Amino acid sequence: MRRILVLCGYCCGGIARERVKGELRERVKGELRERVKGILREWRLTPFGEKLRALRQARGVLQRDMAAALEISAAYLSALEHGRRGTPSAGLIHQICQYFGLIWDDADELAALAKASRPRVRLNAGGLTAAQTALANRMARELRYLDPGTVAAVQSLLDQAQPAQPASAPQPRKKPSNGSRLRPRMVK
Repeated sequence: MRRILVLCGYCCGGIARERVKGELRERVKGELRERVKGILREWRLTPFGEKLRALRQARGVLQRDMAAALEISAAYLSALEHGRRGTPSAGLIHQICQYFGLIWDDADELAALAKASRPRVRLNAGGLTAAQTALANRMARELRYLDPGTVAAVQSLLDQAQPAQPASAPQPRKKPSNGSRLRPRMVK
């Protein structure tokens, strides 16, 4: 630590003051860097990751302890929480539910959150209108820059929207029941 003693004769009445040069700047930069990392770390969690972290923290379980109990690596568990890995398998979700003692609705919620937490989403725009395709492309470009309030508003709007099928949309085909046949039988 480099300290410089400065005598100030005209503004402080000759009182000596100590000034820390360099160290203060580095400390402030370090604290700011850690704050930003913390915010980004929390911001990047997937819905499944948020729930998993909340379950872990509520029970005071460390990632490494949980990973050891589930027989997976701590790095993989961290990647699942942060959305850097794909959707966990049904078997792993079942293990997590057993680990935390989740049953029925809580287990179903965790499975639904896992399905909604795919880190890489693909969208087939074939058969969509030009406006729908433009919206999908714009969402892909700008979604990461939307604030949480806007994301919540878009989700609410989509939840309230009625699905509309254009007249040219193919109708779903009905599967024949076991008793009926598509071709007539040949009678001899």
